Amino acid sequence: MPRCQPLTPQTRSWSGRMTRLFDRLRARLSSRSGSKAERKQLSVPMNPNETTAVQASQPSAPDSGGSSRTQGFHYDPLPQNTLHIRLLSLVSLDGEHPSFVLDAVRLDEAPPYVALSYCWGDPTPRETILVNGVPLKITSNLMQALRSVYRAVTRNDAPSLWHKNERVLLWADAISINQADIPEKNAQVPMMSEIYKRARGALGYVGSPAEGEDPGRAIEAMAELSNTSVGNDPATNQHNPSSGGSAFSDGGASFRRFWSSPWFTRCWVTQEAVLSKVMICLYGNEDRHITVPLDTLGVLIHQVQLPGPYRNREALAAAARGANSHTAMQAYAWCQMRTTLGENPQGINLVKTLRLTRKAQASDSRDKLFSLLGLIETADRAALSPTVDYSVSNTSDRVFLALAQHCATSAKNCMAMLALAGSHTASTSLPTWVPDWTTEPCASLDIRLYRASGTTSFADAQIRLSANGRELILRALTADKISALGPAVTYPDFTIPEMNVGLEGMLIVVEQAAFLFASQVQERFNRLPGPGTIEDVVMRTVTAGLGLGDRRSLPADRVFYDAFCAHYPRDGSEPPWVSRGEQGPDYHPFATLASHANAGRRVFTTVAGQIGLAPGDAQAGDWVTLVPGSHLPFILRNVGGNKFKLVGHCYVEGAMDGEIIERFRLLLEEANLPGASVMNMFKEVVLV
Repeated sequence: MPRCQPLTPQTRSWSGRMTRLFDRLRARLSSRSGSKAERKQLSVPMNPNETTAVQASQPSAPDSGGSSRTQGFHYDPLPQNTLHIRLLSLVSLDGEHPSFVLDAVRLDEAPPYVALSYCWGDPTPRETILVNGVPLKITSNLMQALRSVYRAVTRNDAPSLWHKNERVLLWADAISINQADIPEKNAQVPMMSEIYKRARGALGYVGSPAEGEDPGRAIEAMAELSNTSVGNDPATNQHNPSSGGSAFSDGGASFRRFWSSPWFTRCWVTQEAVLSKVMICLYGNEDRHITVPLDTLGVLIHQVQLPGPYRNREALAAAARGANSHTAMQAYAWCQMRTTLGENPQGINLVKTLRLTRKAQASDSRDKLFSLLGLIETADRAALSPTVDYSVSNTSDRVFLALAQHCATSAKNCMAMLALAGSHTASTSLPTWVPDWTTEPCASLDIRLYRASGTTSFADAQIRLSANGRELILRALTADKISALGPAVTYPDFTIPEMNVGLEGMLIVVEQAAFLFASQVQERFNRLPGPGTIEDVVMRTVTAGLGLGDRRSLPADRVFYDAFCAHYPRDGSEPPWVSRGEQGPDYHPFATLASHANAGRRVFTTVAGQIGLAPGDAQAGDWVTLVPGSHLPFILRNVGGNKFKLVGHCYVEGAMDGEIIERFRLLLEEANLPGASVMNMFKEVVLV
C-alpha cells in the first residue's frame, strides 16, 4: 500500500474497537442465501393516492448512479418554491419486471430514507422496471444494485439503515433526478450535501464477486493482511473462507477483485461516503452478500500501512501482485475526510479536498468540482456554486479555470494549487498554472513536511491575475538550472501484474541513476548534494525525503534502503540467501515510499550540483524556482522575457528547508552590498 496520512487520535480509537467490530462482522459474513420464506414476494401496499405516473430520464448528473433512458416518458416538474426530492419505494421484486413507486417530497419533511450509492457500469439500458406502473429501462448495474439492496432488506441486514418490516425508501440519483431537464440538474446538484446529510445513511453497492466465490473472502483477506487478531478469537470464527485456511489461498484474486471495483473510483461516491451519517458497503448479489461499514475498512487499511515485521509477507506479496491499491487509498481518504468534517463542520479545505480525490473518475469531468461542493468550506462553496451549470457552453476547461482563478484570490490556496498544476495536461487550452483535474502528472508530495522557501511569507509572493484572467503574476527566484535528467517513471497499472514487477525494476534503475548523479556531484564539487553519506543522499532523493509514518526521513529508515540494495546489488550478483531459499531482509517500506515519490517523476541534477526529483516532462535548461510562502520548489520553463510555463513542483535534496534562501543571504552578506536583501532577488514572473 502507498503511504498516506495517519488517522487522527479520534480515528485511531477505531483500532481499539476492532475485536467488537469483527464480532459483529463475522456474524454476518456467512452466506445469506435466504430461506424460501425470505425469497417470497416483498411487497409494500401502494397508497391509492400514489398513482401519478413518473417517467424515465437520462442518467442523472452524479455518475455514482446507474442510468435510465427516455422512451417517450416524462417527469412531472418538481415544485420551484421549496426544495423537493424524489424517493423510490419497492412494490414487488417478483414477476418479469420489479415494480416501484416514485414520490416527490419536501426535503425538510421527507420520511426516513437511505441514499443508494453505486456506479454506472455498462451505460446501455438493458433492464426494465416498472415505476408507478410505467416501464422504465435502466442499466444492468442499477438493476443488480436494487435487487441486492432489497434482498438485504428481507434478511434484515444493515439494521442501522432500516428497521424490520419498515417501508424502505431510497434516493437513487439516476431515477430521482431528471437529467433531461438541465435547470433541474443545476438546482439538484447543489442540494446533494443536504440530501446525504438528511438521509438515515448511505448504502454503497460495491459489486459482485466471481461466480461461486464467497463474498466474505475479500474482507477476511483484509483482516489477515492487517494482522488483526480475529482469527485467534473462537467467538469470531463463525465464518472461514470456503476453501479453508488462508484467505489468500487463491493467490489474492478475491482481494484484488474487491478493490478493483469501479465503485471506489467514482468522484460522486466521495460526497456520499463523507457526508452520510453512516456508509455501509454491500458486496455480493441477491443470493449471497456481505455488508461492512466503510469505517471498518478504513481501520483495516490503516493497519496494513503500519510498518513492522508482524505482517504476513506472503499475503502482502499476493495482495500487491496486480492489486489496484489506489482504490483502497481512495476509501481511506474518505475515512480521513469523514473525521476532518466531524472535527470541522464548516467544511474541508478546498485544495486538500481536490488533492485527496485527484484520482477519482467522472463521466462528466465538470463533476470533478461539482461533486465536492458539499464538502468544502462555506465561503468557497458559496463562491463556486454558481459554476454548477451542465449546459454545453460551460466546458470543463471553463470550470477548471474559474476554480483556479478563485484559488488565486487566496495566497495559501494558490500555493497549494500550484503544487497540483503543471504543463502535463490533457487540455491544450488551459494555462499551465491551472490544474487539469482529469489527470495527475505526478504523485503529490505532502506540502506540510517541507519549507523550501524558508521564512518567506505568502504576502511576499504578491499574487495577482492578468486582466484577461489567464495569466498568474507573482514574484519568484529562479535559483538553479537543470543540467541532466534520468529515466522517467510512469504511473503503473496495478491491475496488471507485469506492470508491478516492471515498477520494481524501474526503481532499481532510478536508484542507480541517483547514485551516479550524486557521485558526479561529489567528484566535480568535492561535496555531496546533501548531508550524510552518499547512500543517505540517494535514499532521501529517491523517496523525496519521506519517511515512514507521515514524516521526513530519519537515519533509522536506512535499514530498509540497505535491504533494498542487498536484494538488488549494483553489480547484478545474486543475494546470498537466494541459494539457501530464504527471503532476506524486508525492503518493502523503502520500495513503497520510492514508488510513490517517483510516480510521474525523474531524477535530475542541476548546474549548481544539486539532485532531486522533477516532473516527468522536465527538460535540461528548466529553472528550479522558489516562490515566497511556497513549501515546495517549482520547475519553470522560460518562454520569452519574464513569461514562464509551470512544469510542476519538485524535490531538491538538501534544499527543502530554506537552505537556498540562506545560501543567497550569506552570499549577500559577504558581498556587503548596501540595502541588498534576498527578497530583492525575487523578480516578477508571469505564468502562462
